[in-house]
Amino acid sequence: MFRIKNLILMTSLSILINQSGLSQQNGLTEADLTSANMVYLDEIDEIYKAGKFEEAVEKCHILIKEHPNQEVYTLEWNSTLGMEALQRLFSMFRREIRISDQLENKAVQDQFINNIEQVLNETKAAILVVVATLEMGKIRLGQGNLQQAEKKFREIVENFPNASIPGWKDITCYSCDALDYLTEDFLIGGWSYDSAKTYLSQLVNNTSDTLLKHYAKFCLAQLLDYGPSSLEEVIQKYHEVKEFWFFSPKHNNWLTGREAVNRVLELEILFYRKEVKAKIRPQVSVVYTYPGKRPSFDFRQGESISILYSNKGKDGLVWFKAKGKDGKIGWILATDVEK
Repeated sequence: MFRIKNLILMTSLSILINQSGLSQQNGLTEADLTSANMVYLDEIDEIYKAGKFEEAVEKCHILIKEHPNQEVYTLEWNSTLGMEALQRLFSMFRREIRISDQLENKAVQDQFINNIEQVLNETKAAILVVVATLEMGKIRLGQGNLQQAEKKFREIVENFPNASIPGWKDITCYSCDALDYLTEDFLIGGWSYDSAKTYLSQLVNNTSDTLLKHYAKFCLAQLLDYGPSSLEEVIQKYHEVKEFWFFSPKHNNWLTGREAVNRVLELEILFYRKEVKAKIRPQVSVVYTYPGKRPSFDFRQGESISILYSNKGKDGLVWFKAKGKDGKIGWILATDVEK
């Protein structure tokens, strides 16, 4: 039988021990009192390993709703029962998607999300709502349901701007992560340039969270870098970015304002070079413009252009930011250009 009822008794006992000083008399530490909570997580793991997915999910729901803030930690890390149960919930779900034909069905995925939302309505830990909303946005994104995914990411950015968890060496910022998804998959890839620029500018001016404000400035500078903006304007926007530093679950790495500094150095070197005259190769059958950075127009075969500067993508491909005769600016694959 699941030991949730014993959790209340154990918590009460911990309070009594702390109040009476028995913990010091018996040599007990705070870790001794709280690490016992691991048994509830271990039991979920055992139930799931036994192939009882639905039962394991229900146990996670109980912890999220009834005991979200109970501490659980070892010598390496500390967390809460609610956060650990939530992470197990999505981990089990993602694994079931990979091994079960049924869970590949969109209706089943929708039902999973609906159940999570009902559970979150009953929890007392706001940070769990944020983390779960981010995960649900990622699921919607994977489904190709862009409207619902965008809604989830915007909900975090606009309603939970302070959604960060301080750690021993870093701070995990979920609102910044949501903005990263929003910028990469919607502002740059889907929205019109002007709409995206307006949204990020308003976020910079209106958000109450300093870290999110600094990161929004960086996203705005990136948007201008990708979009039809002059080199001078792009450099100015990168200069406006203040120092920031946080851990990104999306990238599984630290993101810092140093990226803006490095980009400014690259662009300022380019700024003192003259524009390079070139033209689109007439032999190409298709003129490839940068994915997610597509301008509102297409370059044409044989068209004369001025190359402003270049950028190498993560895949190693080199792209030119170029200006056409009419002054419009866009990105084009370097191999489609000749002098």
